[in-house]
Amino acid sequence: MTKASEEISETISQLKAYLLAQKSDCDRVDSEWKIDLLALRFYFVRANKNEFELDIDKGLIEGTPASEIICQLETGNWQAVLGSDPAKVITLRDGRLLRRGAKQ
Repeated sequence: MTKASEEISETISQLKAYLLAQKSDCDRVDSEWKIDLLALRFYFVRANKNEFELDIDKGLIEGTPASEIICQLETGNWQAVLGSDPAKVITLRDGRLLRRGAKQ
């Protein structure tokens, strides 16, 4: 595994731990690369069902420390945005939280 791959894996691991700690009503947080969206999608799973989805831009995951991504999420009040979105899907891109269907 290259140093860059190790850093990305560590960032993803730290983000999963943070997200699960923040959404303690979920059983786990899974992730999957969504190539068509150029993003990493985090699934908040409760009772084996995806309750919410959070997409984080691939460029952020690959080039930004987890602590900075977490800061952007908190600044954007991600839990309130996610909870108020009917589709239960939001995206973090260019430091902004976007709802599904919002203009990028």
